[in-house]
Amino acid sequence: MTAPHHVSDVIERTPLTRCCAWLRNRPLLVIPLFLCLYGYGTIDTEAFRILSAAPLTLHPDPGRQFLQFSPVVYFLGYPFTQVLGATWSFAIVMGGGLVVFAAALRQFAAVRYGDRQGDAMLMVFATPLLIVLTQYLGKSDLFMVSAFLLLVASSGAAAQVALGAIVVLGHFEMGLLMLVAAIVLGILPRRAALGAIAGVVLLYGYHHALLPAVPQSRATVGTDFLSEALTAVMNTPVLHLIFTFGAFWICVLTAGPLGWRWRAAFVATLALASATLDFTRVFTLLALPMIIAVIDRVLAHPADRPPAWLAVLPLLAFVQVHLLSGYVFDSRIPEIAGRLIERLAR
Repeated sequence: MTAPHHVSDVIERTPLTRCCAWLRNRPLLVIPLFLCLYGYGTIDTEAFRILSAAPLTLHPDPGRQFLQFSPVVYFLGYPFTQVLGATWSFAIVMGGGLVVFAAALRQFAAVRYGDRQGDAMLMVFATPLLIVLTQYLGKSDLFMVSAFLLLVASSGAAAQVALGAIVVLGHFEMGLLMLVAAIVLGILPRRAALGAIAGVVLLYGYHHALLPAVPQSRATVGTDFLSEALTAVMNTPVLHLIFTFGAFWICVLTAGPLGWRWRAAFVATLALASATLDFTRVFTLLALPMIIAVIDRVLAHPADRPPAWLAVLPLLAFVQVHLLSGYVFDSRIPEIAGRLIERLAR
């Protein structure tokens, strides 16, 4: 009579855990699978058409000039818009941004985590980062995040200055705050502040020397929506707290003591995100240094005694939502399918 199988042996043979094991060995495949399940969303396409055609002019609508505090995509799109038009330029820049992000994430994980890079990438995917990057195509977020990941993986002073500048040019306010948080948490050395200074100088030169006038800032626009943002948080405070990190809370709660600096960064980031309509986007991008600090702690545990939830880690990437004002969004596939059917019916 044979002895009964151990429970873990039975679990390992289930199709679900075999799929998880397969994805743990191929973590970047989560990105196309995520796109198939969640689709994508575009934003500021008209602004891209205008500014990528002439990045040295002001947007004609003063209420949209704050976008010129994040000019990276418009300069990247300029040559493509001149040759191929704005539609193809948008597709090339944003599609290229996804490729750059995947390459930057892989480089970051390989340098920082070595043999455990696959699990590190999957933990990044467990945050709402993928839904932010794929449903805000039109923003410079892909390039800001890519530059930040490469900055963390870089050791050369010149590269750190250049990459830090790109982070700030990707989003002036969030880029600066992201770099400050990374320095405070010990993710980046203090000399990374030189990159932040370089980015501020370049943006100042763009606004005061290259543009015909200084564009209106986000602060001017943001104050108009402050009341709406705070109302949304007050109406659903628990929902907002849960979906700060989403499924990544599993990693946070099992990482061990994270220290007062991490807790202070969390409270500050939560407060800043609560004052904006784009709650999930703002929190997730600003929290990237905190996310890296958590991954550092989780993967500091002995490799031969990993947390039990690592076996299903790839599944966490497919449990994402983003909060925008009083709305909650997840998959855009039904919306995309509806538009496609409408076009075919014409």
